[in-house]
Amino acid sequence: MIIVAGNLASQPNQSTPAHRQEIEQEKTASTAAAKNNCQYTGPAQSTVPQASLGNITDWPLVIVGIITCGVVGWQSLETRRSAQAALRYVMAFIESQRPIIAAAIVGNPTKELHDREAPRIRVALSNKGATTAYEVTYQSWIELLPFPFTDFTNAADHFMSENPYSMYPNHDPIILNIPIRNGLSEAQLKDLRELKLYACVRVRVAFRDAFTPTRYSNFGVYVMHEGMGWLPKYNDSN
Repeated sequence: MIIVAGNLASQPNQSTPAHRQEIEQEKTASTAAAKNNCQYTGPAQSTVPQASLGNITDWPLVIVGIITCGVVGWQSLETRRSAQAALRYVMAFIESQRPIIAAAIVGNPTKELHDREAPRIRVALSNKGATTAYEVTYQSWIELLPFPFTDFTNAADHFMSENPYSMYPNHDPIILNIPIRNGLSEAQLKDLRELKLYACVRVRVAFRDAFTPTRYSNFGVYVMHEGMGWLPKYNDSN
């Protein structure tokens, strides 16, 4: 009995306050861990970015801007078309109002070329337009040439008027006398009758009108037995 009591006395006391405190702390920690493991945290948060309300409300403004740009572009195109149409109308109106200088051979050119004293061609100039031609001057060339025609030579009888004048619409024609001032020989007259030579005439009229400061009209013809023919050049105007 003495031995047993001695062994019991030598073991440490398991119910000391320090030991009980350690046990309580262990229990508290275990309980807290269990609660944490069982706690409901709610649904998982999505990581997909969502459109903000501000971005959604900007779309009507974008659509309105696109429509506005389209309308402005269409209006600009229509304005340009209208301006081009107006310009064409103005140009057509100006063209219809310009003076138009016309030329015509008058008299009997075949007979007048055989005039021994003054072989000549007479040309009538008239204004067929709606407005006046101002500061009108002219130049003329006449020469006997074989065909095919290429151009006048330095031997052509050339004349240039010095005093400008005005040509009014639908006024009586102005008659230009275009002589061969050196006359014609018998051989030249024979060549004219046999159509080996042709009397070629050019008239160039320079003038201005209310719309254009410098204008011209060219006329080039040759004399046949009956009527006139057009030269292959010098029949143009601006």
